Amino acid sequence: MRTSVRSSPTIELAKRFLPVVVGARVGDAMGAPTEGLSSEDIAERFGWVTEFTGDGTDDSLMATLLADALLETGGHAGADGWAEQWVRQRDRMMARRDRFFVSVLHTAEKLAYGMSPRWVAAGTMPSSSSAMCIWPVGLVDAGDPRAAAAQAYALAPRGPRGALPEEVRAQLDAAEARERATLNAD
Repeated sequence: MRTSVRSSPTIELAKRFLPVVVGARVGDAMGAPTEGLSSEDIAERFGWVTEFTGDGTDDSLMATLLADALLETGGHAGADGWAEQWVRQRDRMMARRDRFFVSVLHTAEKLAYGMSPRWVAAGTMPSSSSAMCIWPVGLVDAGDPRAAAAQAYALAPRGPRGALPEEVRAQLDAAEARERATLNAD
């Protein structure tokens, strides 16, 4: 008699995450030496980039922290779950501190000292780090922009009076506009 093994949602999520995360990390590592350069500067310094050394930029590590939080929670991480990964993997961040924008390191220190994830953005210099690493949410909520926007909102740190970082607000607005356009087309 054959028995079937049912796959858990976490295993299915991990299967979806692994190839995308690996591909993103490879792409980020290949692009790391050229980050911030114009196409002319890239052509002059590198020609065509065909290989890489290293493991990418801070964007890869931050997306991996988020992916880890999403996997641990079956795809439903909130700010607390993501913050736990920041604290748990703080040593990895500090080992690569030369790659991080100072506001990200500042946030990591605030979390390590026990500050609420909802308030870590208060007094921190704005950056686009959240926008650069939020993409794992799309793997969880593929095809459901409303769920993706809600998940991104649940992950977003807020400053005083619940303000959202501008890049997160822009992503939420874009998701809402796409959904409205899709509904109007039907």
